[in-house]
Amino acid sequence: MESTGTIKASMQNCKNHSSMRCFALTLLLLMTLVLSFVPPLRAANEGPNIPISIINGATAPDTATLLGDDQQNPSVIALPDKNKWFVVWEDWRNWSSSGADIYGRFINGDGSYCGDEIAISTADGNQTVPVLAYRNRPDADPQVAGTDKIMIAWQDTRGTTASGFLYYKILDISSLAADCSSGATLSSETAVGYTSIGVDSLISRKLPKAAYDTARDQFWLVWIESRDALQRVEEQPFGVAGILTGPYCDDGNGEPECTCEDGSDPELKCADGSHPSVKCDNGTDAYQEWFDCQFKFNCADGSNPTITCSDNSIPSPVCSDGSEVAYRCADHSLCKYSRIATTASWSFSDSSYVGYVSINAVSGNVGTPEVVRNRGLIPLDTDDDGVFDDERESIRSVRLISHSMTATEDKYIYEYFKNVNNVTIACDESSSETLIVWEGIRGRATLTCTYEDNDGNDAPSIGDSFTTKLVLDKWDNDDGRVHIFSLFDKYIEQTVVQSQLIDSSQKDCFYPAVGFDSTNRKFLVAWEDRDKHDDGSGDGIHSKIFGQLLYSGGGLYAGNIAI
Repeated sequence: MESTGTIKASMQNCKNHSSMRCFALTLLLLMTLVLSFVPPLRAANEGPNIPISIINGATAPDTATLLGDDQQNPSVIALPDKNKWFVVWEDWRNWSSSGADIYGRFINGDGSYCGDEIAISTADGNQTVPVLAYRNRPDADPQVAGTDKIMIAWQDTRGTTASGFLYYKILDISSLAADCSSGATLSSETAVGYTSIGVDSLISRKLPKAAYDTARDQFWLVWIESRDALQRVEEQPFGVAGILTGPYCDDGNGEPECTCEDGSDPELKCADGSHPSVKCDNGTDAYQEWFDCQFKFNCADGSNPTITCSDNSIPSPVCSDGSEVAYRCADHSLCKYSRIATTASWSFSDSSYVGYVSINAVSGNVGTPEVVRNRGLIPLDTDDDGVFDDERESIRSVRLISHSMTATEDKYIYEYFKNVNNVTIACDESSSETLIVWEGIRGRATLTCTYEDNDGNDAPSIGDSFTTKLVLDKWDNDDGRVHIFSLFDKYIEQTVVQSQLIDSSQKDCFYPAVGFDSTNRKFLVAWEDRDKHDDGSGDGIHSKIFGQLLYSGGGLYAGNIAI
């Protein structure tokens, strides 16, 4: 109506002008009105959709019959060297018996079917949310088995406290026939293992994503993981050696006794081998007793005895068999001691993590699954001799960014995340750079250790009292909202390097996606954003799509892009 009114007013105005000017003005207004109602462009040579989750036997889309029940969460990957596509999905056709399954199908480059569907996993329980990655080795000559492989991974209800909830299979298509009737070999399934931090246990894994790392010839899997423990840190303040415990004996070998090797009690002797004189104040001999690796003397009158050696030496316990005076067990073997490192431990935040693992593309063997953290070391006494001779991993489930120590203070600063979700991954096709991207709320945890100098030696030591304090706050320029973050895998174990904040939004951001451009060697991260930006993009209410370029292995390229 507004446009019509404008035309009427313009036509009325034409009466006062020349006919040529009036014609030009009228034509311009009519073109504006027509263009405002032009529908969105449709694809050239538009054809029918391709039914994919169909009953076997169809040769073309117009002869296909869709399967019953639900098929959902598809994932697709191109096989450019074979001029085909491969599609997988979760399938609920057997929901009343085995639950959800994973099926797949090849599609020719022209959209026609290539062979029948492939049952990827029909195990009991629900197999859902399949993802794909393709190892393409078109330059291999000859194309032998193991050259071209598709990794299919999915989340699964099968799992324990120490494994599972995430499975994968490898589909070898090196010898795939042109009509897909043969040459595709599916491996047995592999459950992704679990790396406990301390004594925590696995609860669940969800939302996997996959990628192929050409430079290192390996697949990557990432996911969101839940454990039965909060995020934790454990450190050894000031590097103090620890507490000595013992002596003790192995089970069944008696209780510790301070004796000679032959089981006898030692004698108190002077340096020249003679026995000392031990007299009470009234001149009588003191009663001598060997207990807890020391001689004790008792006087009947309650006085303290006087102990003297004729050679003026200080007497000491000596074994007549020449052995060492020491704590021994029932079999006369030396007792054991343990040194336990002095540590400070804290738990905080939530129990959600970004998990990842690499899978050897040649053998198909899975590596050690981890969460995004870096690891510290705590000294260990492995042979129970009271001396540290090895190390163990500290209980740390976050990333240490910095560590500083003065004479009176030992400080550790960590980066941690809560509410992590929607992790994804992409790889540089020409170098070993892999980028992991996720959404979450970033926090900073600061552990400060101090001590009270109980033994007066002006240095932290075993005899001192230690105090630790953990403060949780935000990093500078962080606002406590859900944002998009990334980290190259090479930085995970390093300190100093923080995760990269991708978006510049002042509102929550969600659902990141990432891809790699092999020509310009940059990654592009895209996400949902509801902010109203200074450049006029976004309205502060509706979700808009923004993006950010990153140098491969490096930092941000320019600023956020309204997409």
